Amino acid sequence: MTRQWYVVLAFIIVGGLLGYGGTYLFPAPCRVTADLYVGIDVIRVGEMAHVIPLAEHEPLNLDDYKNWQLKQVADVVSSEKVLAKTLESLRARDAYWNQLEIADFKALLDIYWYDAGTWQLEAIHPQAKYAAQAAEIWRNTGYAYIEELLVFAERATALDAELQSSNTSIGIVEERIASLEEGTVLEEAQAELSVLTAKREEILEEYHQAQDDSLGLSANLYLEPSTGHSQCERVRSTGTVTLASGAIGFLAWVLVAFLRARKKEDANAV
Repeated sequence: MTRQWYVVLAFIIVGGLLGYGGTYLFPAPCRVTADLYVGIDVIRVGEMAHVIPLAEHEPLNLDDYKNWQLKQVADVVSSEKVLAKTLESLRARDAYWNQLEIADFKALLDIYWYDAGTWQLEAIHPQAKYAAQAAEIWRNTGYAYIEELLVFAERATALDAELQSSNTSIGIVEERIASLEEGTVLEEAQAELSVLTAKREEILEEYHQAQDDSLGLSANLYLEPSTGHSQCERVRSTGTVTLASGAIGFLAWVLVAFLRARKKEDANAV
């Protein structure tokens, strides 16, 4: 058998060619992308101290902070809430989407990003029409939701500034109280301190709520969706199928060689 290497090679080549040709006989899935620009203003990082407690590990430098924020955006866009809203919009547009659950829909999607800049939200489906619908509506839904979160992030930033101002005012009054003796002036200062302290607690409560509502996003992010989507790109696994078919061709030769050997042994036994 070792001298029949050309037969083995023929089986492998024929198998590979059949696999390669088969990838063009059957319709390949369609890949469509929708672009979303994600930017971050690192100059404002110093103003965003309120988001740091929401990180699992405190960012050590600007790159860490930037990467953490971009990862937050990617997680939000891929979140089940965004996917559920996307699927709801798709179902309102086309009855086809009623047959898909969240898990099935998620399997059609992927997101490609490396840094700030243009991200690609990808949908792959056998039909170009549905791939285009999924990619575009997913991008639009994710963008709209993040814009809502950034409103809370801006509010948290403004409240953080109010807290700093409130702490400064409280510090000034406390210093004044420390220098006063018993009397009307002291009582007035203490009353003023009570008002300022109560106000700070109100701001702090509202600040924590806005912080939670922003889901860790900071106001130094900015997003801009593109219009439309890319053209359909057929995804053919030509290389993988060819290699697999070549391997099947080799196994076919092994089977044929085995059967021929068994047949020869049986003939000799008779």
